[in-house]
Amino acid sequence: MLDYDREASRYDRTRGGAARAEEAARAILSLAPPRTRLILDLAGGTGIVAERLRRDGAGVAVADRSHGMLGHARERLPGRVLRCDATRLPLHDASVDVVAAIWLLHLVDDPEAVLIEAVRVIRPGGRFITTVDKNASHGVPTEYASDAEPLVTRLAGRHGLSPADSAMFVGAGMGHGGAPDPIFELRAYDKG
Repeated sequence: MLDYDREASRYDRTRGGAARAEEAARAILSLAPPRTRLILDLAGGTGIVAERLRRDGAGVAVADRSHGMLGHARERLPGRVLRCDATRLPLHDASVDVVAAIWLLHLVDDPEAVLIEAVRVIRPGGRFITTVDKNASHGVPTEYASDAEPLVTRLAGRHGLSPADSAMFVGAGMGHGGAPDPIFELRAYDKG
């Protein structure tokens, strides 16, 4: 796995920067419930996406376990950064409206543990929003990936989340070697 502490200083520059962040934030906000007060950007890294979520009026916090990535997030969102593991969030039960996990589930061995913790901190009527099938965006089969949409939907249902809307966004600046920019899928799941 990538060493995110070491990668932090160049992460945004090599992953589409502000253009990609704008696209991701727009898609997240299109799926957020009306009157969303607080979004937790889970594995939010440098805070580049969360910064744009805040500019659009939502309260936002970034959670990540990489000290290096959070150093950048602290500059963007002072006082709104949590260093933690996605499976042990230092938040009260039912304390956020939305947990957004963008480009996280494909990295973990146990996506169910992440979902369980997200469900715990989401208020009734809130949403879990996540990217699914990341590898498919790059033309790679996702059948056995930990972010495969059928798997995520099944695990979400097991823990009281029901499928809701979806959105797509362009990974602006993420096309490599002459390939077009990938298009990522976001899925939203409602907590009843």
